Amino acid sequence: MDSAPAATHDTRRRRLAAIGLLALLFVLLLLLWDWNWFKGPVERHVEAATGREFSIEGDLDVELSLTRPTIIAHGVVLGNPDWAGEREMIRVDQARIQWAIWKLWGGDVVLPRVELEKPRLWLERGADGQANWTFSDEPADDTVPTNYPDIGELLVRDGRFRLVEPSLKTDIDVAVRSDESASEGRAPLLLAGTGRYRDAEFELDGRIDSPLELIDAEDRFVIDLRARAGATRAHASGGLATPLQ
Repeated sequence: MDSAPAATHDTRRRRLAAIGLLALLFVLLLLLWDWNWFKGPVERHVEAATGREFSIEGDLDVELSLTRPTIIAHGVVLGNPDWAGEREMIRVDQARIQWAIWKLWGGDVVLPRVELEKPRLWLERGADGQANWTFSDEPADDTVPTNYPDIGELLVRDGRFRLVEPSLKTDIDVAVRSDESASEGRAPLLLAGTGRYRDAEFELDGRIDSPLELIDAEDRFVIDLRARAGATRAHASGGLATPLQ
């Protein structure tokens, strides 16, 4: 008469033991898992797509979430072509990329938030007109690309970019940061630059819409910039229609 309850008790005990073992294995996996194992495949994929050296010099981490995990990469570097004056075209001290993974089921790449800490961008055009931002030998296509990932917000902190064109005696260094105090819409960028433009002393100061607004051809891209090159001064304020074109 007591065999059935005893069998039921043993079954429950085995189930609890199995659940406990699975939980222990999951905890051990989390403790031993190293996201840096993915660095090699990511680096090789970017190098194949760009034809440039690409590396993540620091750690690759992930803040787990069931819907929006955040990928954190430290020391992201994209190389320049051999002819450029600097070895690196892009360096980012830290990139935090929030990813809406469930959107992948529909084939969409949706990044609700991207944060860049100390990004550095080197833009250079050689004497033969070759530009380091061109990644293909094919003729330039004026068609506006439509395959961008859907990025909700882009935040740039302590960024800089440098534009160098030796044949035009141009060397401009610009500090860039997002205006995170903006209360509405995507955070615009604040710019402050110095250097030389066509061998004349150059200064730049102002504000432009977030680069993400460039992707939406239906909206104007708002700018408010003041620049000086030698004795020439200019103030541009207003909106540009279809700026990518």
